[in-house]
Amino acid sequence: DWSGKRVKLRFDGVSSESVVYLNGKEIGSHMGGMTAFELDVTNGLRSGENVLALRVRSESLADMLGSLTQYAAHQLGGITRKVTLFAVPEVHLSDLRIVTDLDDAYKDAELKVYVSVTNASANVQKNLSVRLSVSGEPVVLSQAIPEIAAGSTWSGWLTGKIASPKKWDSEHPNLYTLKVELGTSEKIVEQVKKRFGFREIQIQGNRMLVNGKAVKLKGVCRHEMHPLTGRVMNPALARKDIELYRDANCNFIRTSHYPPCEEMLEVCDELGMFVEVEAPFCWAHETKVPEDKMEAVLVNQHVEMVNLNRSHPSVLMWSMGNESNLYTEYFKRAAEVVKRIDPTRPRIFSQWGPDADKGELEVTNHHYPGPKGPEKYRNYKRPVVFDEFCHLNAYNRFELSADPGVRSMWGELLDRMWNDMYHSEGVLGGAIWAGIDDTFFLPGGRAVGYGTWGPLDGWRREKPEYWGMKKAYSPVRLELRGNMDKDGKVMFDVENRYNFTNLSACEIQWKAGNLSGTVTADIAARESGVLEINLPEKARKESFLSVVVTGAQ
Repeated sequence: DWSGKRVKLRFDGVSSESVVYLNGKEIGSHMGGMTAFELDVTNGLRSGENVLALRVRSESLADMLGSLTQYAAHQLGGITRKVTLFAVPEVHLSDLRIVTDLDDAYKDAELKVYVSVTNASANVQKNLSVRLSVSGEPVVLSQAIPEIAAGSTWSGWLTGKIASPKKWDSEHPNLYTLKVELGTSEKIVEQVKKRFGFREIQIQGNRMLVNGKAVKLKGVCRHEMHPLTGRVMNPALARKDIELYRDANCNFIRTSHYPPCEEMLEVCDELGMFVEVEAPFCWAHETKVPEDKMEAVLVNQHVEMVNLNRSHPSVLMWSMGNESNLYTEYFKRAAEVVKRIDPTRPRIFSQWGPDADKGELEVTNHHYPGPKGPEKYRNYKRPVVFDEFCHLNAYNRFELSADPGVRSMWGELLDRMWNDMYHSEGVLGGAIWAGIDDTFFLPGGRAVGYGTWGPLDGWRREKPEYWGMKKAYSPVRLELRGNMDKDGKVMFDVENRYNFTNLSACEIQWKAGNLSGTVTADIAARESGVLEINLPEKARKESFLSVVVTGAQ
């Protein structure tokens, strides 16, 4: 049933330079281990059995620019992500990009869908049209497509108005399904479905706005890892990671130091998580790039990263790379290309200190700024994110084993640091280094890796620091105002640190002895107020009062 169709072969990750052969003939090659690439294999196929082969080089130029093998302290070569063989009609959708543009009141939206239609047949194609619908509701009933010559592609924007859509944010991850139908008046040639969310990002001075609301990012850096499978993940493990981070009150992930598998971003869309997607470059200045390789290795991997992931509402910004000098020589052109192909998101150059990008990008950062960092950047000209900060104690193992209190103290210090970051306008937020231990067991049992950094160990078990992180990142802060008064009233000063959610959406329960009850507080997101609990007479003599706030989701 694939007769007369174009057959495609997609590799989501081959580490790190590969040549692909079909039935003994070379059909394509690729440089880069953490970005997806696709080949048209139609002309190389034959009836009956076919033989697919790859020649893979691990420590290639791409591997060295990303310090991938060096970082993991073991060989990464091989097919590390899924491989898909699929067929499309000769006349098919070859590109799809979804952009949502909210009005000034952030109420109604204009849906903008960029599509490319490729005619891979030997004949001119006429009378084609594209139809869009969103969760079953028609948006653009019909968009006529000009005549497409054989071997040519038509590209264009289709737009439609959407009244009062539910917005997507990390606390309300409302998703819609876009259905795109390509065909003629007589028949549908191809149908594609894609989930998306209505979400708009803006930079306003030194603040980042999402759907018109200034946000604070509380997160972790994340490697893809498992102690037994290395950098190879599966969808269930990716989902588990996001669930664990959300349960620890995180709303932000930096994908250090390469783009993630697409399954992870799908979960972030679904569950609600902001993501800084980072290009696969780490300490790149340590490797010299020949002039004839600059475009293939320094620009193309950025393009592949953006093309694959730009319709995910969870993707908040693009990172050009990690802790690399030579911005002008190695990254300036890539940053310009990223801006051209996705002007809807800010860019960042993730470095040891600010302005390594010569002040050109929308967001800047500082790794490990120290406790004075929040005050230093309070009135900075751009939003500053500490997208690598406050790593766990990982080097002083003797102290950790002798005095477990060191681990508890880390949580208290994080709490102080995050509190200062939250109250500094210019500080957008931060990502703890790192989310998960980065250690591996090689065949034979030898352990390798870069560090036991994580609040989670490699098996996804919570360490004591996980609970310190959860407490520090709590979106609700309660501070007892004073003693209970003579009428049994207990008052708390409250900070609602949600970005989008009124505290009235949360459930607040108190318990004293065998008595319990619920209260509500109408406090807007990012605002402060007072919570009152009026205890019944029988509860006033109890020694302890417990107050539990359960999140809105």
